Amino acid sequence: MWPGDALSADWKVSVVVLRSGGRDESGRPRPVTETALDDVLIAPTSSSEPDALASATTSFSTLYAPPGTDIRSTDRIRLPDGGVWDVVGDASSWPLGVVVQLTRKRGGA
Repeated sequence: MWPGDALSADWKVSVVVLRSGGRDESGRPRPVTETALDDVLIAPTSSSEPDALASATTSFSTLYAPPGTDIRSTDRIRLPDGGVWDVVGDASSWPLGVVVQLTRKRGGA
């Protein structure tokens, strides 16, 4: 059983996995594919600013998904609020599901 099944529906969200289509033989980018992923959990973990005067912030979150979920290190994740996050490293599989680290940079010059 995936632990998300035991949690309130209010905690679960649907996200969209954005996957690059790569490039064609001429080097032009192929379209990005969008795949809906339902019933995931997003847990904010931290945010940081490079220095006290900076207007840019970097935020980190963790995505928890059911076992067998296909997320790659090159994917991006669109959350329900419309924000797009980068996947950091490889997804980690364990018996209760898949864990993915996410990051997003905002602001700055």
